[in-house]
Amino acid sequence: MHKQGKVEVNKVKSVQSVVQFQYDTPPESVLITDGGNRINGVQDRRGKDIILGGLFTIHNDAEGSAGAKCGERVWGHGIELLEAMFYALDSINSDPDLLPNITLGYDIRDTCQSDNIALDESVNLVFTNTDAESGTCRPLDASDNDSIQIPVAATIGPLESFISIPVASFFRLFQMSQVSYGSTSTELNNRNQYGYFFRTIPTNNAGVQAMIDIMLYYEWDHVSIIHSDDLFGSSFNRDFLLVAKAKEICIDANEPIRDDFDDSDYRELAQLLFFNTTANVIVLLASLDHAKNLLNYAQMVKDSNIAKRNFVWIVTDASAAAATEFTGDVIAGMWGIFPPSEPIITLDDYFSKLTASTNKRNPCNVLAILTIRFPQNFNESKYVAFSTFSFGLMWIAFIFTYLNTADKFQTAVVSFTIQMSAMVVLLCLFALVSSLYCSCPNVQ
Repeated sequence: MHKQGKVEVNKVKSVQSVVQFQYDTPPESVLITDGGNRINGVQDRRGKDIILGGLFTIHNDAEGSAGAKCGERVWGHGIELLEAMFYALDSINSDPDLLPNITLGYDIRDTCQSDNIALDESVNLVFTNTDAESGTCRPLDASDNDSIQIPVAATIGPLESFISIPVASFFRLFQMSQVSYGSTSTELNNRNQYGYFFRTIPTNNAGVQAMIDIMLYYEWDHVSIIHSDDLFGSSFNRDFLLVAKAKEICIDANEPIRDDFDDSDYRELAQLLFFNTTANVIVLLASLDHAKNLLNYAQMVKDSNIAKRNFVWIVTDASAAAATEFTGDVIAGMWGIFPPSEPIITLDDYFSKLTASTNKRNPCNVLAILTIRFPQNFNESKYVAFSTFSFGLMWIAFIFTYLNTADKFQTAVVSFTIQMSAMVVLLCLFALVSSLYCSCPNVQ
């Protein structure tokens, strides 16, 4: 590998041991709503000495809302990051030697992958003297009020750079520390402007240098660039162009992907790469959704038998995540640039055993985060309508079948129809609602 500009990362290794969570009082999560029907956070402040805020992308923003509303789609990786924070807090609180006589609490909010929503939640985190709890899994006693009002000491997150930048500017006004686990933009290096921002991940500079090192090693001096037309992609693209120019790497095409791209735009971009460029190396600096859409259309163009080219893709970790869900051969020869990480065996064990019944927190939290719209606007009517419709169709079919069946099989037809009808009613009308009632009786 090319040695010039090599990025060195010092890794701190720790001894891993099996974490046994021992609680005098199990953590009890409280759901937070925005006064409407969206569950926008979860917290545990009762009896805690220090409160940590959290900004996590649990949902995507609503399509067409320009980041003004939270969408319905849950992001699985966001749930994993949320549970990782729970795991870290549980590990600290259960260790008598790490922070003796100090218990950490949390106040975690859903950013919905929107800087607007993240700022709203950040304002709420700062002004914790206001009553932010309009929905709970358990009733609050008057004696709890004092402990609930402990201010947030620092905030973990968010993941995305375009969210971290306005949030970091806001937190600076109140001198609140912020530690991001995924924001890589070099704009956040400005200590004068973002003096209270910290991160546990290398900046874009490290990723750019790794990409350039690969190109120099294999003597690839002619590339095309596709980048998201947002703060992350534009910043990464700018940093890459500066280093590429210094290393005399030629740029063929440099095309953005905008949020308002439709199918025809992605198809046109894929066709441009296959038919209007000469570089066989593509640097993809795109978000997960942008990369996924581009790869899908690139595969379509290649499968059309018109395009015979193969590309070498050099991509960021976000774009590489899209490739893990992709089965086409257009990504053969892809290089993914990831931050250094090591597996945590105890965390994997925690995830493998995490269920609503084994979670030490109120299982209502788990169910509510995963179904985010329950119970405020949980729509039971569609299950009732479906079960009634299916019930009627079955008995209409029964009459036709019964009249056209030999006498010795008519009893079996009646028995089968009754069993199927009962199963539909039980599954669609009673099972889901009953399970939620049993899991979260205090919500009802």
